[in-house]
Amino acid sequence: MGTLSGMQRPVGIAVGAWVRFSGQVRAVVGVTAKSALLSDTGGGPVEVPVAELTDDPDFAVVDLPVRTPLPAQSWLVSCEMIAS
Repeated sequence: MGTLSGMQRPVGIAVGAWVRFSGQVRAVVGVTAKSALLSDTGGGPVEVPVAELTDDPDFAVVDLPVRTPLPAQSWLVSCEMIAS
């Protein structure tokens, strides 16, 4: 993927995504424009610079969470309207 220009992160590096990095598949548990926080089976999360992550020849986004759209109105508002 190469290095990044500006303050953007590659598509797919988002909380909830699974990425392959250094031969391991890890969950993305946090992300900023400069670094990603990856789960680690040996303990706490590991912070990796996004440039290092995307420059790794083994890097790939393995899975992305499906985001469901928000309803047109809040569930609580719907309940209040029914109760009235």
